[in-house]
Amino acid sequence: MLIKTLLGHKTLLVGVVTYTILITLASLYRFIVSPFVLDFENSDKVLHFISYFIFEVIWFFFLYFSARISMNWKRSLWTSGVVCFVYGILMELAQGFLTTYRSMDWKDAIANTTGIVFAVIVLIISSSVLFKLKEEL
Repeated sequence: MLIKTLLGHKTLLVGVVTYTILITLASLYRFIVSPFVLDFENSDKVLHFISYFIFEVIWFFFLYFSARISMNWKRSLWTSGVVCFVYGILMELAQGFLTTYRSMDWKDAIANTTGIVFAVIVLIISSSVLFKLKEEL
């Protein structure tokens, strides 16, 4: 019952909208003090990777499990990947053109894309479990 509630359309919609807003704020907000605990060269790339890994999984779950959208496996995987990739590029462009305190960084775009690709790989590896879960809903 809990899984069915968590994978319901409204819950998934709230999750995807909330996380997209969080990604936007994290990308465009001016941090006075860095909120990140990691302290090594390019440590922010790890955070980009993790953020976009989660972003891909959330978008995939929304597209695949939402009863109102009801996309098949392959289309959900491709659509979520493209949406997250394009959004990541748009956030990098926005940092460069819409703010004076952030800058575009191709390394960030690569970290975002790598997170998306790894999420897709994990979703493919988990496909049999996810197929079974969708059948049970």
